[in-house]
Amino acid sequence: MFCRNCGKQLGEGALFCDGCGAQQPAAVAPVSATAKRSKAPIIAAAVVALLLMGAVGAWALFARPLSAEDYEEQVSQSLGDVMEIPEAVYYAMEDAGNTNGDEEIGDDNVAAFRDTMKTSTSAITSAKADIEGLVPPKEYKEEHEDLLASLDDLAGSAEVLSEMATSIEPEDTANDIQDEFEDLFHQNVDSGTRALRDMRRVLEKLDLEDLIPTVFDNWGLSTFNERLL
Repeated sequence: MFCRNCGKQLGEGALFCDGCGAQQPAAVAPVSATAKRSKAPIIAAAVVALLLMGAVGAWALFARPLSAEDYEEQVSQSLGDVMEIPEAVYYAMEDAGNTNGDEEIGDDNVAAFRDTMKTSTSAITSAKADIEGLVPPKEYKEEHEDLLASLDDLAGSAEVLSEMATSIEPEDTANDIQDEFEDLFHQNVDSGTRALRDMRRVLEKLDLEDLIPTVFDNWGLSTFNERLL
């Protein structure tokens, strides 16, 4: 380094010139790359901590149990389409069954049956997913689990009918279907009806019996079913 006053060369870090005596500016050590890098983990840790705090806050908000009133409202909205399923299945199967034993069921009736079961299965699956996402109030925890169980049972029964609908062809007759599906149909009617009656009991406990339509407790009992039963 050199004196800023007289220009004489000085020793590194000298505070005064040994020629003219002028004071020299204090040397500032450059910040090393290592020092800069050492701050990076600290900043990253701070960012992660803030994100975690936000996530915990969001979890606490959404994991908070609903009030009884809000829970009932959410369940009511989620089950809207499901409540229409038993009647839709009833009439779809009745239309398919309103033929003579040796008369073909026909394209329209088979298509209606398949569409009804596809829509029904989708509605049950969607309702179950919605209700699984709810956090019930403490007094409704048991009803919440029972409701999910009844939806699960109903979904299984709807899947059986969907497979049955897929297997039926327009040229099939009621007698053909009886020969092929009688045992499976008995099991499905029993399991589906139990699921609906379990759901009724839960809805009554939740004071939501107004949701329950007239055609509800008997899963698809119609002219078509009576032939198989």
